[in-house]
Formats: sequence, C-alpha cells, structure tokens
Amino acid sequence: MFYQLSYPGTIPDPASIILLIFTYFNMTNDIQGNSDQVILVTGGYDHTIKLWQAHTGVCQRTAQHTDSQVNALDITPDKQLIAAAGYQHIRMYDLSSSNPNPVINYEGVSKNVTGVGFQEEGKWMYTGGEDCSARIWDLRSRNLQCQRIFQVSAPVNCVCLHPNQAELVVGDQSGVIHLWDLKTDHNEQLIPEAEASIQDIAMDPEGSYMAAVNNRGHCYIWSLTGGVAEEPTKLNPKHKIEAHQRYALKCKFSPDSTLLVTTSADQTARIWKTSDFTLLQELKHEAQRWVWDAAFSADSQYILTASSDGVARLWNVETGAVEREYNGHQKAVTSLAFRDEINYLEEQKKAGRIYCELHPDWMHGQIIKYDLNTEVLSICKDVLPELLEDMLFAIRNDMLFLYFGTPFHFAEQVQNHLNFTCDYRWIGRGEPVPWPPWSPDLTLVDFLWSYMKTIVERILMDRITAATTDVRRNVGVFEHTGQSL
Repeated sequence: MFYQLSYPGTIPDPASIILLIFTYFNMTNDIQGNSDQVILVTGGYDHTIKLWQAHTGVCQRTAQHTDSQVNALDITPDKQLIAAAGYQHIRMYDLSSSNPNPVINYEGVSKNVTGVGFQEEGKWMYTGGEDCSARIWDLRSRNLQCQRIFQVSAPVNCVCLHPNQAELVVGDQSGVIHLWDLKTDHNEQLIPEAEASIQDIAMDPEGSYMAAVNNRGHCYIWSLTGGVAEEPTKLNPKHKIEAHQRYALKCKFSPDSTLLVTTSADQTARIWKTSDFTLLQELKHEAQRWVWDAAFSADSQYILTASSDGVARLWNVETGAVEREYNGHQKAVTSLAFRDEINYLEEQKKAGRIYCELHPDWMHGQIIKYDLNTEVLSICKDVLPELLEDMLFAIRNDMLFLYFGTPFHFAEQVQNHLNFTCDYRWIGRGEPVPWPPWSPDLTLVDFLWSYMKTIVERILMDRITAATTDVRRNVGVFEHTGQSL
C-alpha cells in the first residue's frame, strides 16, 4: 500500500517533490523471500561467527573469533555492527563489509563476558561477566573503556535492560536478581529460589512482565508496575513454571508480548502463552542437543534456536515444525542474534524526522513499514498528522495527497476524512483529483522517469520540428537525394 505527497501539476519538478510512502511488511514473506531487512548471526564453540541469508539457509560470511568461544551476540540498533562477547573482551564486527576482523575491541574484563546488549538508540552498550560485574560502555566515546561498573558478589550470568531504558536487571550464579537504577545508582535484590543459579532474565517489550530461569529448570514470572518517570519498577510475583526437567538456559518474550520461550539442556525449547502461562508448543528435534539460545521473529510467528549439535533452526510457532536449518558450525552453536524489522517511524523520528523533506537537487522519499492489519483510517488520522507536524504550513497547504494501492481506499469513512482534512486535494482511485494520464501506477522511479520522458519528448519534438523546417527551406536537399537515387 502506498501513500504519497506531491505538489500539484501535470509535470512535477524534482526539486519540489515531497514524497511519503507506506508499504506493507510481513515477516513471514520477508524471511521466505526478501532478505534485505533480515539479519541472522550465529556464534559458537568453534570460534567463528557466521552471517546467514535467513530465507535460504546459506552462510554468506564467516568471521573468525580466534580468542575464545562466542558467549553472546547482539546487533546494534542501526544494524551496522554485531557485538560478540567472549573471554575478557567484546568484539564489534561490521555487518555491511566483508572484513572478517573486528573493527572495534572493548577490553578490560578479567573473565568471560556472558551477556551483551544495547540501549535502544545505540548510545551505550551494557554487558555482564564472570568477573562479578555489569558494565556500561559509552559507544560515543573515543575511550574504549567502560564508564560505569555495578559490582556484585557472584559471577554474572545475564543482564537485561528494562524497556524504559533506565533500569538494568542482573542475574548471578548465587541466585540473586539485582535491579540497578541507572539514574539514581540505587539497587534492590531478590532471590526467587535459594541456591539456584539465575541463568537468564527477560522483560517483555511492553514492560508488563519479567521472567527468569534457573539451573533447576524453573521459570519465575513477575508482573511489573511503576518504572515510569522517577518511580522505580516494582516486581510482583505472578507464576512459577516447572519449565524443564533439566538446566534452563534462556528465556525470551515475543515482540507482541503474547508468548514466552524457554530453552534447556533437556534438548527442547518450550513456548508458553503469557495470558495464562500454559504450554503452547514444544520444539523438539531428534538431532537437537542443548538449546543455548533463541529469538523470535518480529511478527512472533517464528522462533530461531541455537543448539549443541552445531545447527541453528527456524521453527514455525503455530505448527512446531522446523522450517529451515542453518548448518556450518563445527561445534556447538551457543548464541544467535536476529533482526528482521525496524520501527522506522519511531527510530527515524528520533534521528531527525523521516517524513518528507525537500532536497535542492533531487526528489527524496522514505519507506515506512507497517502492519497491513492497521486500519487505513487510523493511519490517516493518527500517523500522517504526526509525520507532518513540523513541516511549514505554506508547503503543506500546496500539497496534494496521492493515495493508491488497495481496496481499503474506497471505504467511505476514509474518503470522507481525506476530503475534510485535505480539502478535496488528494489523488487516488475514486478520488476528486484524477490521475495524470501518463502515470497510472506512480512509484519513486515513475516520477523521475515521467518527468525525464516529458522533457526528452519535448526536446525531440522541438528538434524534429526544427529539422523539418530546415529541410523545407533547403530545396537543394531534395534535388541531391533524387540524383543519388
């Protein structure tokens, strides 16, 4: 589905075109076909990091991580770098180049780094390690040393950042969960189960739940309150799940907060419904061994797992079937990182506004992906005004709204809304302003091509007319042609 804004006129001037495009995005199709926005990276005991083409299972690139095994992986919010946590260091690899070597090295940890992650805007990185510490690293600083250290009394197995970006939750081998308030430096502790090592901690994207798994296979669930403004987060015990019969390794919430996956040394990953925390699906394969890591797709329809048999697998959540395998590691795959979708609207707003900008030399457009299930009317009412809020009124007042692509556009309530807000200045099927006759299906390229074609046709017509006039004036040309024949 496309939306487009442009100045009126049969032939738009590239220097004055303003474009806003929305296009349908679906993870299911994207992972099976278009992989432009999909990044899958795995790491393991074989001291390698592999970048995969997610929709085919083909390994595109292998980077050497010679110093140690890979304990944890995470992708920067801008999808430019992959961070690999190993023994005494964090290595950063460039995802956009073929360079097999790390481009940035963070040192200073005396033992294994067990967890790594990023603040949502990519301003800083957080890690946890067996040196009994959690650390904050300012990625904007030229000094590659950590800026803050939170010391505990036992080796740290996991770190998790609250969605509010202001609290870090740390789990250690003594069974203690620490809540570190990054604003005030205050911390609180809780012990869900005595003498049971906390293996992993996760919070759902909405900040409603927190889960923790331990080495006894138990999963504890808390509902979260507070965590807004200056109010600290409060944990309210909600459930205890006998998730696995053996060592639990990871837990992750789905992006839509409806599911929780836990992985274990019992060779399974299990999916739980967050509505009542009952078992929805068990992911099991005859060749699968310890399941070290897992990640959901952006639409929460798929799960990727990393296993000791050296294989990463893509599972269908609904059916529990393996959709694809990623073979290539020589030893256990202990970590994976997966990114297949970006919230373009929020991310680009923070970066300086995505929506429509003038360029003196060229027309500029920005693609924004959204769920097709979103109502068109709500987009027109809620999204477009926000996108255009900082644009000069004089520019907005001279725009036409180009609107085309799907039958949703014929909804009477949508047309009425556009007629009211755009003062009947919008273009689309069944619209008050007709399409230009030479452009039944406008795209970014069509605008440029149509403009160039019009100019070329005009120039050619002028030249043909001028040549015809010259021929008519030069009678000798006809005589010479007759003699030649």
